[in-house]
Amino acid sequence: MKMMRKLLIILVLIIFVFLLCNISFAAENRLTANSGNQTDPKIYEDRVVWQDNRYGNWDIFMKDVSTNVETRLTTNSADQINPDINGDRVVWEDYRYSIYHPNIFMKDLSTNVETRLSANPHAQQAPAIYGDIVVWTDYRCGTAEIFMMNLTTNIETRLTNNFSTDREPNIFGDHIVWNDGRYGNAEVFMYDIGSNTEIRLTTNTGTQRVPSIFGDRVVWQDNRYVNWDIFMKDLTTNAEIRLTTNSAEQYQPDIYGDKVFWMDNRYGNWDIYMLNLYTNTENRLTTNSANQWFPKVYGDRVVWQDNRYAHWDIFMKDLTTNLESRLTTNPSNQTYASVYSNRVVWQDNRNGNLDVYILI
Repeated sequence: MKMMRKLLIILVLIIFVFLLCNISFAAENRLTANSGNQTDPKIYEDRVVWQDNRYGNWDIFMKDVSTNVETRLTTNSADQINPDINGDRVVWEDYRYSIYHPNIFMKDLSTNVETRLSANPHAQQAPAIYGDIVVWTDYRCGTAEIFMMNLTTNIETRLTNNFSTDREPNIFGDHIVWNDGRYGNAEVFMYDIGSNTEIRLTTNTGTQRVPSIFGDRVVWQDNRYVNWDIFMKDLTTNAEIRLTTNSAEQYQPDIYGDKVFWMDNRYGNWDIYMLNLYTNTENRLTTNSANQWFPKVYGDRVVWQDNRYAHWDIFMKDLTTNLESRLTTNPSNQTYASVYSNRVVWQDNRNGNLDVYILI
């Protein structure tokens, strides 16, 4: 009787593992099946957007994974690139009025109305959107400046007014952050929409790059101590904190809630590290001797691209279970992953061109 019970338990475990493996395999989906190239995927809830050259120029496409409906958002014969999505709105840079000087366009998915947000004959690039605010880098004043459009009031605002280079805008809530060169080196500045106030977050003579923001915390990479470190500013306390003190290089920070992630080469290769701000605990998330690049986080899931198998795969770590998963096993390259809730998207060249794939 005991032997039969043991055999039954083993059989149930085997069936469970088999089903789990098949569910994981079936959950990987090719979103684009066209022979052109589809790159730069972004995800928000059920919608994935990307740039797509199946018609000879770059267009913006979208797929709703809940309905499996793919939509071509732009049909103009010029190039449309660098999409971003938030809520029912998609923004991109658009070259239909000049092959050298793009404008910022938007499509409202709820009304299907396309709007040209910037009409200046100089270049507007790299849009980002959050709620009713769109930000971008703008060259109409001779150098790169940061501009903003409030979609509720339809008012465009120039946020920076100096003769330096200001770029890489990022937005969360009422806060816009960017790289600013007005003092000779690249620093991190912020604009508070609610108070209409510009704040210089860094005053060091080193270089501060790649700002990322979540809630009241801003993180960036900083070389004031010769190597690149990760720094953070808490906007509620105005306290600046050096998060890494190792003499190696720490790049590409991302933040979600109380957790900060980055790529770190203190062991000779690039690993993914995490700092829990609540417990002040630093964790090395990857210990493989290959390279792990570009962490992106949402909730308790962090994803990255990983070349431990001699090509780039997408890996994920679930921070609640501490379980690391290899999401892609194809012997081609899977790169530039992004995560939203339980969904991960990336660009993938297993079919000879670049496609967009998703894991649900």
